[in-house]
Amino acid sequence: MESESSSHPGLAYITVPPLKKHTATVIFAHGIGESGHVWKPFAQQLQSSTSTLQHTKWILLHAPKRLVTVKDKIAMMPSWFNTKDAIEMTAEAEPQLLEIIYALNKLVEAEMVDSGLDSTRIFLGGVGQGGVAVIGAGLAIEKKLGGLIVLSATLPLKFQLKEMLSSYAKQLPIFWSIGSAEPLNNLRSAREGVEFLTTLGFLISSGSVTEARELKSGSLPKGILFNVYRGIGHATNKEELDSLTMWLNNLCQEMNQHLEHL
Repeated sequence: MESESSSHPGLAYITVPPLKKHTATVIFAHGIGESGHVWKPFAQQLQSSTSTLQHTKWILLHAPKRLVTVKDKIAMMPSWFNTKDAIEMTAEAEPQLLEIIYALNKLVEAEMVDSGLDSTRIFLGGVGQGGVAVIGAGLAIEKKLGGLIVLSATLPLKFQLKEMLSSYAKQLPIFWSIGSAEPLNNLRSAREGVEFLTTLGFLISSGSVTEARELKSGSLPKGILFNVYRGIGHATNKEELDSLTMWLNNLCQEMNQHLEHL
């Protein structure tokens, strides 16, 4: 089916409609310098990968254009906040990040009204800067979401976020992945972010947080699943996509089974 362009106060996006009856929505935020269109093939690949995920709708966001600092150069490009590099924030970026967190909260509310879905059937996902925005929003939104997808991103505003955590935050399934070939400061920051959340009572699914783990079909994700994929930088690979597909499929499958028993 064709995607549809739309907007919400503060956010513009395209929509990739579900292939079958709509039972879940993924709201996804791209990285710096991109647009929602870049991630349409990614959404369609996941959407068509299993019979369960054919029921998912994808909302692919477009960041506003703003002046950002990249590699010591200032440029105008799509960006969720000003940066030191692809994902690290500058000091003045905090108000910009809080703005997108607020906008994502409003978009979740609008999607609940428009689709009739419960918040537990809405997922937030993002890559790079978009992943930074999504984990900030997902942990702060006072609604029980389906889960968070955080790709090649770090944890923003650690100590501010500590005060902003929703009552549902520690129950959220979180798929968090990053490549071993990312710039060292990004990889270190991502690991430190996960470790910081564990000090607040968040759970790591199982095993080491520094190695990729395979999700078995039917296993239900619990807490933070943090994977470092060897040999990839600020990108995705088949192993990562396969793990994400299984993670999202299992969560959606559990929701559908629960609905059938109501």
